[in-house]
Amino acid sequence: MRRFHRDRDKQPVIDALIADGKGPFSQIWQVMIFASALGFRIQKKVPLKEADSNVAIPPSVFSNNCASWPGYAYLLNLVETSNPNVFNNDDSADERRIRLLEEYANGGLEHIRENLDSQNYSLDSVCRLIAQLLHKVPTTDQI
Repeated sequence: MRRFHRDRDKQPVIDALIADGKGPFSQIWQVMIFASALGFRIQKKVPLKEADSNVAIPPSVFSNNCASWPGYAYLLNLVETSNPNVFNNDDSADERRIRLLEEYANGGLEHIRENLDSQNYSLDSVCRLIAQLLHKVPTTDQI
């Protein structure tokens, strides 16, 4: 399985979210899983434009810290595609699963950057952002 990439322009957001033990997350892999779930929730996939291969995360980092992450990747892809072939164990299926996670994570990080004050990526701010998304009332044109 290939490494998990991220866009260079999202690095300041990632750094702020882990901020030397003061951010809401302690490790980058946690930020990426959270950001992909956020991106999925708001249906914001953003293809990577300038992936930084020097800081790509090996799959072992996810596996060593979160045994359930492959299941998350499979389910996210299944919901996205409604195609049971996402469970295939081959390089192209792995590529599709990781790419989808990367794109949703990129979208989630972009949303965080756009909606939080860059000086305050605290746990409280992230929780408020989540609460806003969960309690979002549809407008009349969305009904």
